[in-house]
Amino acid sequence: MFKSLTPNLGVDNVSTALDFYETVLGFQRVMVLPEQAPFDWGMVKLGDIQIMFQERANLGDELSIFKDRAPGGVLTFYLEVEDIEALHQKIHPQVSVLKAPHDTFYGMREFTIKDPNGYVLTFGQPIPGFAPDEPG
Repeated sequence: MFKSLTPNLGVDNVSTALDFYETVLGFQRVMVLPEQAPFDWGMVKLGDIQIMFQERANLGDELSIFKDRAPGGVLTFYLEVEDIEALHQKIHPQVSVLKAPHDTFYGMREFTIKDPNGYVLTFGQPIPGFAPDEPG
């Protein structure tokens, strides 16, 4: 029944969001509206991941429930990656790292950052050969 999930994130500045995701994380711009800045909306893509960004006031005009809400929210985005150490080395000087690379009890190596609008992104990679502890 469901085919995909593409978050539409309310942001204070679409250009800033696009620049961060393109420059720091390596996403590619798919589309913007209007065609020239300042943008009301934009979309980026990397592999099977797509993210949309919509200017907060514009989003509030479209859906009044968002009128007085700040970007960020109480949510995280979890992105599985292929080479977590290389990604961390590449981006850590340019981002706010909330949690340094670490191994989890559930078999993932992870680190967490905050994007320019306060959204929290956790990157994870399966630990090779991980086997959960057997009960008992």
